Amino acid sequence: MKTTSYIRSELQRLENSANTALNRIRKSRDLAEVIREMALPIPPGLRSLRHTSPAVRRVRIEAQRRAESLVRNQIALLAEIRDEAEFLRTRGALTKEWHRLNGHFPSLASLVKVESDRLLNQIRLPYQNTRRDASHSF
Repeated sequence: MKTTSYIRSELQRLENSANTALNRIRKSRDLAEVIREMALPIPPGLRSLRHTSPAVRRVRIEAQRRAESLVRNQIALLAEIRDEAEFLRTRGALTKEWHRLNGHFPSLASLVKVESDRLLNQIRLPYQNTRRDASHSF
């Protein structure tokens, strides 16, 4: 009986931690904050159950959603830049933040790399990209 009440209390603490983390993730302004807040303190008695916990799953899903939102905004910022030197400076600053994606959101890290390279190619080869885009519009 004591074990059951202990597990219930630990699950409740995990749920409370998850709710706090969810609020902080939603308010996060950069990827470092998202990653920091998604690291929930899992009580030792629940570590083997952490992958089945709805609280942990909600935090992971919200962190993914927020990271995607931040990255979309960063890519949109890059898309507005037409000067190659400015683009490279801005992308260089963002790359430092994007490296954090590799361990936690690898598919998002890959997407960022591909999109930033595509945007850079549009700046470097505007005439060729315009012709290619026109030929694919049919």
